[in-house]
Order: sequence, then C-alpha cells, then structure tokens
Amino acid sequence: MGLMDWIKAADYGVALPTISKLPRALAYGLANLRGRMITYSRRDSFTWASRNVESVFPHFDASERRRIVIGHYQVESRDTMEAFWYSKPLSHLQSFVRCTGLDTLKEAASSGDGVLLFSSHMGSTGLFLVFAGKSGVHMDIVARSIEPEDNPLHPALLRYSRKRVRWIETAIGHPLTITGRGNYSRLVEKLRAGGVVMMLIDVLPTLVNPKYTTEVRFFGRRAWFPNGIASLFFTTGSRLFHWTIHRSQTTGDQEIEISEVTDSFRPTADRAQFMQELVGMLERDIRRYPDHWLSWDSLGHYFRRPDG
Repeated sequence: MGLMDWIKAADYGVALPTISKLPRALAYGLANLRGRMITYSRRDSFTWASRNVESVFPHFDASERRRIVIGHYQVESRDTMEAFWYSKPLSHLQSFVRCTGLDTLKEAASSGDGVLLFSSHMGSTGLFLVFAGKSGVHMDIVARSIEPEDNPLHPALLRYSRKRVRWIETAIGHPLTITGRGNYSRLVEKLRAGGVVMMLIDVLPTLVNPKYTTEVRFFGRRAWFPNGIASLFFTTGSRLFHWTIHRSQTTGDQEIEISEVTDSFRPTADRAQFMQELVGMLERDIRRYPDHWLSWDSLGHYFRRPDG
C-alpha cells in the first residue's frame, strides 16, 4: 500500500469519524479545513472548476470566484463528514436542520397521487435524504451503483461509501434503487401506486445511454441532460416537488426548502420543454448558491453531445 493509500485510509477511517464526534461548530470548521486541503490534492479538478466558474461568472472578481471554488470543496467535505451523523436520532438532526415545506410533501406522499421529488448534486444531499426519511417520508432513491464493477472507487472510499449507503437505507427503510437494471418499470409502478421517487437531475449525460438525454440550454449554451424524470412525469402524471439544502452563513444551520412545482410543469407540451424548464430551475439554484454545487469541475461534460 502506497503513501496515498495510507492517507486515504486514515482520512476516511480515522480522521472523518473522529472529527464527527467533536462539537458541531468545531467539526464543521475542521471539515472546512479538510475541504481547503482537498484543493491542493486535486489540482486538475481545481483547475477545471476555476475555469468553469469563471466562464459562468465572468463579472465576478478573482477573489469571489476563488471563494466559490474552494467553498464547493468545503461543502463536499462537510457532506462527507456528516454521514457519521446519519445514524443519530431525528431529534439530534433537528437541532441544526431547519426545514420548510415538509408537511406539504408528507401530505402529497399520503395522497396516493405519486410524487417525483428532485434536486441536484448541491449541498448536503445525504443529510436531506436521512432527515426526510427519519421524518416519515418513505421514498425510493434513484442512485448510481458504488460497487467496483460499476463504479471503481479507492478501497478506502468504497468502505466509507458502503457505510454511508447503509445509513441512508436504514433511514428510508429499504435499499436504494440502482439506475438501469430494468428498474424504470419498477419506478413507474411505485409512482402509480402513490409512492415517492427521488432523483438528482444533474447526472452527467456521459453516464447514461445517449438516447435517454435531451438537448437544452444551460448557462446560455447547448447542453444535454438525462431525461428519465420527464419520462416518469409524463407516464405517471405524478406530482412534482423540488428541494434544496444549503448551510446558512448566518446561523450555521442546514436549511432545507421543499416546494411543489407541479402546476408550473403541467402546461408543458413535451419532454423537451419540460427538461428546459427543469434545467432552468437548476441554473437558478446554482446562481443562488454557487459554492454549494458539487459539479463545477465537470461542467464541460454537459456541453458535449453524448453520442460523440
């Protein structure tokens, strides 16, 4: 085992669980420090993220753009550390998580209409899933496999990821739904039976079959996004809910906002229009919380036609 292997093993196996046991403010502070250190170990990622932030926000000065780039690594680091809190009771999470719209979501979930719940790789997504699950929202979460044959990860990261997935599955009460593997028809059945399906809409188009992507405008450029959520919406007629999570700079609390957007999408005539509206919401979220979007180094992938 080389030096980097030892560092990763110590990071995921010792440092992060130790940090998570400290008082919350100190734990977040050390997670932020870890995030800043990541910028030095992922130089290629940092370079691409910096270029992409500049392309989207050319009017920002260099210091603000740098703050966004470093900040998004810190958000990723906090999200990674927070996983060690997932097994704690709901009362612990409620001490630092504020949520609006949860009652409306729970009402929709019990209505029998089916609910499509969506967001993006922005902020502490895992914390939202655990908080919602422990609050009584039983959902099917569509996720990419973490197993080596599908998604080769460093052994230390794989061990951590398996724990993280297990904690999330415990909170929602059943296993995640892995993309592909014939699960689309199962999701349709779940929605038609009145269930809740949660998806992140900014999956890289390179990770899906090109025929399941749609061309849209994203930050003023031609882009391609997976359109599975549009297919589910038009096939099942489910209600549509959007959520975000971000950490308040004022209070340090994690703030979840959930809202129903069904009426905004019902008039859409086709999947292309639906996807454009959806990606427009994503773009507004990113502009609102630019340091919380975790895909800055991968922005260019959305602008490449998936079939070549």
